[in-house]
This record gives sequence, structure tokens and C-alpha cells, in this order.
Amino acid sequence: MERARDGAPDRLWVVAREQTRGRGRRGRPWQSARGNLAASLLLHLAPGNQDAGLMGFVAGVAVARTISKLQSDGDEPVKLKWPNDLLCQGAKLAGILLEAETLPSRQLALVVGIGINVAEAPDGMPYATTSLHDMGLTVTPETVFAALSAHWAACLELYLGKNGRNSILGEWRARAAGIGEPVRVAAAGGEIEGIFETIDDDGRLVVKAASGQRVPVTAGDILIKGSEL
Repeated sequence: MERARDGAPDRLWVVAREQTRGRGRRGRPWQSARGNLAASLLLHLAPGNQDAGLMGFVAGVAVARTISKLQSDGDEPVKLKWPNDLLCQGAKLAGILLEAETLPSRQLALVVGIGINVAEAPDGMPYATTSLHDMGLTVTPETVFAALSAHWAACLELYLGKNGRNSILGEWRARAAGIGEPVRVAAAGGEIEGIFETIDDDGRLVVKAASGQRVPVTAGDILIKGSEL
């Protein structure tokens, strides 16, 4: 975000070889070892832009496409976990973080942070983790970034086109982990339990409670029952 305050241009990528003091959601610490990919993209959006939150879904589809293209036919497909993780066989492979700030120019600076475990998965996490190397993909961070930046450009173009929001959210839903399964969500108003029904057109998680009520959730942590995540 400091680059944005200093006047950095729109669609600037910043890539770190190693990250020791990164941040995850809700300010949680995050580290990315050398050999993994930690990349951030700066976007300049118009004041009051309503699309900022949906850029996480654009990024999720771009990362999923990137990894899918690196895989061979028959490999276990990656899944998207609402709101910002990518999983392979239930273990966390990648994460996405959005950070926004209104600049003195009144433009909205949005940083899309993307971390992918390429060479190794972090130890000591309270959930299962994996890496591309663990999946049998011998690739470098540079190769992954080249593919990611190309897929991001294609996904953003798709999003900005006719019916783009529906196209991106439709692809995200098709890759989603846990749809139709029991979930527990820790949200601001307390815990919600029910069936993960869908992601609505605003990117909200929709849970069908035991009462039959459909509860939209804007932000929270989701636990898919039977999963460590």
C-alpha cells in the first residue's frame, strides 16, 4: 500500500522472493518461505467502486486456472474455499488477501495479495497445508508467476466484459469446496450452522439454516464439516 501512496501506477505487480512479516486475514501473521510465491497487485479504482470486494473472486479464479494448467489430466482438481483460500485434497495450497485504502486523489487503491505454496508448505499451522511440489509439480515461482499474471489479465478482461460478473462467479461456484455440505460459519453476529447453499451475486456465502432460513454472510470463517479447514 505504501507504493500506492507514493503514486505507483495501476496494475503494478510486486513480487517477493521471501516474506517474513506478511499478514493474512484479520491481521493474522503469514510467512512465505523462499521458493514460494508471494505477489501483490495494485489496482486503482474509481471512488465508490462497487467491484472492489469481487476482485477476490477474480483472483481466485485466476489462481485456480493457473494451477489447473500446471496439472496433468487426472490430477486432483484444486478447490476454492470461501472467501479466499485454494485447497488441494482438503489442504491449503494458496490464499488471497484484499486491502483497500482511499488515496488523497479520492481514488480507491486496492492491493490483491496472493500467496502460493510452491516449494514447501508452512509447518505448525492449525490446519492441513500442501504445496505444488507436494502435489508432484516441479515448478519455479517464476514459472507460476508468469502463468498467474497472464490468467489474471484474462480473468479481469472477462469480468469487465458483458455479463462478466456472472461468468466469474459462475466459474468460482463450479470450483467451490463444500457447496451442498454442512458448514459452520464464525461471523460477526455469532456462529451459523447449516448447509452451504451457494455464493450469491454479491459474493456472499449463503447458508440454509435448519429452520429453512437462507442466511447471507458477508464476512467470516467457514468450517466445512469433515474437513480440517
